[in-house]
Amino acid sequence: MLSDWWLVGPFDHRGGIGFDAVYPPEQEVDLQKKYMGQLEEVSWIKKESDQRHAILDLNKLLGPHKGAVVYAYRTFESDRAQPIEIRLGTPNGRKLWVNGELVFAHEEYHLMSLMDQYRAQAQLKPGTNTLLLKICQNEQKEDWAQEWNFQIRVCDSSGTAVLPVEASQPKTASAAR
Repeated sequence: MLSDWWLVGPFDHRGGIGFDAVYPPEQEVDLQKKYMGQLEEVSWIKKESDQRHAILDLNKLLGPHKGAVVYAYRTFESDRAQPIEIRLGTPNGRKLWVNGELVFAHEEYHLMSLMDQYRAQAQLKPGTNTLLLKICQNEQKEDWAQEWNFQIRVCDSSGTAVLPVEASQPKTASAAR
């Protein structure tokens, strides 16, 4: 399970505009930059899950926001090229890029969040690999619609963990697209 991430947001998703909108992290990840967010200027912050199974609760880490988009970014070191599965659990709309390639996108909200709920095939390269997740929270106000979280693990097709050679976070990285 990947428990530590760089997060930035919220960006605007009011009226459902954020899923298709291209915000700056989709064009370039620069952990030193600040961006105009939904309500104010936002910058990248490092957060780590303290929950079982490395769930990152965005309401707890960033505050509850409705009609909002947050990006999560991290690097993953691999000693060789290898096929992987990214297994994601979330009740929120999501897009996932691996090394700048969009590998998964689906806009649906408030289904259960389960470990390994969604799977995306990707390819790691030798050295530093990047993961960028766009996670969208809609504007529903019902109690059951308040979850805004995710968990990700990297594994092979049988579900065996693919462990990073070294988990490091660079100051800047390449574009998501």
